[in-house]
Amino acid sequence: GMDSAISGRPCDFSKKLFALGVFPGERVILITRNRIQGVIALLGIWFANATAVLIDPNLTKSILEKQIKTADARFILLENEQQSIEIKNNIISETQQKDCDENIATLIFTSGTTGDYKAVVLRHDQYIYLTQFYNTLSEQTGCCLTVLPLFHVAGLFCGFLQPLLLGVRIVFFR
Repeated sequence: GMDSAISGRPCDFSKKLFALGVFPGERVILITRNRIQGVIALLGIWFANATAVLIDPNLTKSILEKQIKTADARFILLENEQQSIEIKNNIISETQQKDCDENIATLIFTSGTTGDYKAVVLRHDQYIYLTQFYNTLSEQTGCCLTVLPLFHVAGLFCGFLQPLLLGVRIVFFR
């Protein structure tokens, strides 16, 4: 099971989001490195039935602004210098409440190798399908060293979700 030290924290975080008025399916931007605070925020977003928009914190300012604009979300969760998560209000737009779907788990941007970055929509059922498929290929004991970033689908799935669902200890490489 999840370490008792963090088990209630995603629920507490989701309550903060509910208090801010985050509604089911709403997109919430998360800009963080691989840290437990980011994982708590991600799970909190999901516990609030919202969609996590995962953005690389190392992007240039112009690309970061472009992805934030594309995500069209009211709230940005940002890791600060103290490595805790701050909730910031984003610019309100007329389209923020359109295309919201609580079945969407994440919006993840491609790396932009073939042109502009594109937002990829992944639903909860797609992650569950992958988990069921990889369960037959994965070790169910030991420890998982996660080196890929959680804003990348391989890092999120292989380095976090799959080991979490297998009950394997997860260590983040910094």
